[in-house]
Amino acid sequence: MSPTANVLSRKLRHGGVARSPLADTELLGETFARGVEDRIRLLVKTVIGTETAAPRVSRLADATGSVTGPAVLGLVDVEDADTPGLIAVESDLAYHLIDLTLGADAGQAPEPVARPLTAIDMALCRLHLDAILAAFGHAIGANLGRPLTKGLAEAERHAEHQDVDVVGGGSG
Repeated sequence: MSPTANVLSRKLRHGGVARSPLADTELLGETFARGVEDRIRLLVKTVIGTETAAPRVSRLADATGSVTGPAVLGLVDVEDADTPGLIAVESDLAYHLIDLTLGADAGQAPEPVARPLTAIDMALCRLHLDAILAAFGHAIGANLGRPLTKGLAEAERHAEHQDVDVVGGGSG
């Protein structure tokens, strides 16, 4: 057995989680949250706050499995990558962002409504999704220490409901 094959077999047998290829995922999360705040604030004309959860890589069906009720789901094409990313905005947040974009009172969240997202809702959400993607691209560039040269673009956007099949199926 060649030395290369021996190293490869040891790596394949080794269990556990690999470390992130990014130097500082905490910095990535903070930069991303700040970028979302800055970009969304321009759309909603009020002060907002964001938080980021721990990053994870999962199959599309697993990632969307916890989405209940109406939600805005967008598949993100990453230039030169075979696998798209997923961006999801749950209905409460989507309705609140739409409400604020249309000039509602920032101090009051809209009453939760179980209604499908309309074409107008989806068009307005495009602005928010574009802002979130721009913030993400900037955060990755900041983490790498240079601007991101690969493009991130929304490939598809859908309003999903609990009883509708997941966009793109379940391949990972």
